[in-house]
Amino acid sequence: MKRPTRGLTSLAAACTSLLVLAGCSSSTTAGSPSEGASSAPSTDASAAAASGPDSTEPVKLTVWGWLADFDKQAAMYMKLHPNVQIEVVNAGVGGPSYEKFRNASKAGTGVPDLIMMAGATLPSFVASDDLVDLDQFGGKEFLANQNDFAAERSRVNGKMYGYSMGWGPLMYFYNKALFDKYGIEVPKTWDEFRAASEKLHQVDPNVYLSNFPSLNTAYGGVLWQAGQKPFETDGTTVAINWDSPEAQKVSEYWQGMLDDGLTATVPDFTADWNQAIASGKFASFIGGAWYPGVIAASAPDQAGDWRVAQLPQWTAGDTAGADAGFAVMAIPQLSTNQAAAADFAKWVTGTDEGVQSLHDIQVLFPTYKPLLDSPKLADEENAFFGNQQINKEFIAAGEGIDYTYDYGPFWDYATGLQDQAVGQAMQGEVKLPEAMT
Repeated sequence: MKRPTRGLTSLAAACTSLLVLAGCSSSTTAGSPSEGASSAPSTDASAAAASGPDSTEPVKLTVWGWLADFDKQAAMYMKLHPNVQIEVVNAGVGGPSYEKFRNASKAGTGVPDLIMMAGATLPSFVASDDLVDLDQFGGKEFLANQNDFAAERSRVNGKMYGYSMGWGPLMYFYNKALFDKYGIEVPKTWDEFRAASEKLHQVDPNVYLSNFPSLNTAYGGVLWQAGQKPFETDGTTVAINWDSPEAQKVSEYWQGMLDDGLTATVPDFTADWNQAIASGKFASFIGGAWYPGVIAASAPDQAGDWRVAQLPQWTAGDTAGADAGFAVMAIPQLSTNQAAAADFAKWVTGTDEGVQSLHDIQVLFPTYKPLLDSPKLADEENAFFGNQQINKEFIAAGEGIDYTYDYGPFWDYATGLQDQAVGQAMQGEVKLPEAMT
């Protein structure tokens, strides 16, 4: 039997220092740290200004990302800056995209001018010297308009490396129509969550209260909420602990749900997952603040049935939360149009027009304070969620997030191993408490 836990512990043994990160294995594992670092000289703001968006010289930018319809933001910007041409490339999401970027950086060719990435991966790419320090392009001024979470998570070693596109406070989404049908109360604690799972599944064995939170942001989120901090960075030394009491508590809880058949085990974002939502196979699940559009697309005929609530808590009355979707735009060291790339990124993520478009078109939840703190956002009603003012729930959840959480310098690799462990636990090949040791 393949033991993913050995991968977790060997990671701690092999990469205990930021200084050796660039020398970690460059195996074909998606998201694993690559060897070496880009060697191109950094282009400072003054040197790059000649090719910036306000010059008359033509500028072509290539953006790698996963957001649907992001070409609409590109078109809006190009209308303001006719000399700029922007090509948006869907380079995939997560591990495959990061591996492609690492390979291009190592080869010294084919690197985009901007790349979208999970904020958690910034330390990894900074350690391998693949990203530009954005302070030279007014990073400090940009962060003044971001909430505390984004201001903290966009920086590595005190320097800014990512323009925040939005975040995803971890939420509890539930089908109110099914809850009403089966007489289920919205659980406020994890004990109540299990009791509701037992009640619902006993009444109708074909329906589950929830789906197992297998997505790395979801399972990582419940670990985060419980207080698990797998990485501790002190200078160039990184300590890793996947076997804390908090991690074991969460793992034992969800292993119990699996053992007793109280949770569905449908892989997220598959055709089966979409069908399970549409058919009412599970009445609720855990996900980031970016889930509303996903649910609506999967079950359009359930408009008005769904609601949003706060995460169940380990202790009644607590408000502990987690993030499950902080995303940024970063500029690679090898970009030859860094100033123009910075201007476009700042327009998308740091202006009223740009951020509102991300909220309206891609349904992202902003960290940009002029919108985040506005009554307009808080009072917005969502028809799919029965005209609930769901942003108020997201805002409240965000206040409970410990934003000092340390992502560590090889988060994408570590979460890849976490995905492996969780996936094998879902298949019954290994027990979660064992997998997290």
